[in-house]
Amino acid sequence: MTAMPLLDNTAPRLRPVASTSIPITEGRLLINPDLAETILAEMVYEGQRTVRAGHVKALAAAMRRKVFSAGSQIAFARLGRQLLLINGQHRLHGVVEAGRSVEFQVLIVNCKTAEDVARHYYTFDRLTTARSDADVLNAIGVSERFGVSPSMARGVWQAVPLIEHGFERVNYAHDPERRDDDRRLGLCAQWWEVAAKFDAILELAPSPVRKRLLNSQAVAVAIVLLRDQPDEARDFLTGLCLDDGLRRDDPRKALLIDIGGRQWRRQSLDGCLTMAYAWNAFFLRRPLKQLKVVQNARFRLEGTDFDGRR
Repeated sequence: MTAMPLLDNTAPRLRPVASTSIPITEGRLLINPDLAETILAEMVYEGQRTVRAGHVKALAAAMRRKVFSAGSQIAFARLGRQLLLINGQHRLHGVVEAGRSVEFQVLIVNCKTAEDVARHYYTFDRLTTARSDADVLNAIGVSERFGVSPSMARGVWQAVPLIEHGFERVNYAHDPERRDDDRRLGLCAQWWEVAAKFDAILELAPSPVRKRLLNSQAVAVAIVLLRDQPDEARDFLTGLCLDDGLRRDDPRKALLIDIGGRQWRRQSLDGCLTMAYAWNAFFLRRPLKQLKVVQNARFRLEGTDFDGRR
């Protein structure tokens, strides 16, 4: 399947503000509360994460005590005549709350498109995980662009490494490219369409079941099935969500009972194996009353390329 483009060159989340009148230049700059307020009112990139009040208070307290390190970097993206703050909004809120002037090191990055702005925004601090997965996905407007809920977007983002590694857990030390957001977004592109279909099916489920099936392990299995066995997968997942008179020996009923009474360990493959075990019985038309997942079993998903071979 051909991967969809990461973003087109339209300009989502950009305010039509010509900010050349605000005195922002590269290098050391003393920012007082008035200037900080102006920047926050007129120049903040709208794809940014929600301001965390506790973090602002902590920064403001450090500024009042004069223990905040001068020269901390803040960054702007220049797009045409606009300057957009892409790194430093919490520190500027801290300046306003503290009521003190603080010296910053200003960086200005020249951008040609809205895609460039989004990419520069989400790359700041990612190597130290200061920005969450949700921050990255929100920055490029995944939910709006591809018609998936924020919860499904996060599920796909976390599911893709599982799929790429054949449903085996690989840690960051052995797969450093997992921290490459551009590469990961590219890998996600082929899955948004089927993820939107899964999201629609989940609307049929009661809240507790929907929450469990938004787990990245369940999402990983579901989107592979919807891609490779769309009709059968739709019947399997719809029946699972509706639970409309399912017989006791129906694999979907066994799966519902299992997920209602057992938590999946985060760093395990419990969820993947449980989903696959129920699917395999359903696909092969075998009755199933109870799920017994064998730890360290080879992952197999009938009707797909994931056949348990390594």
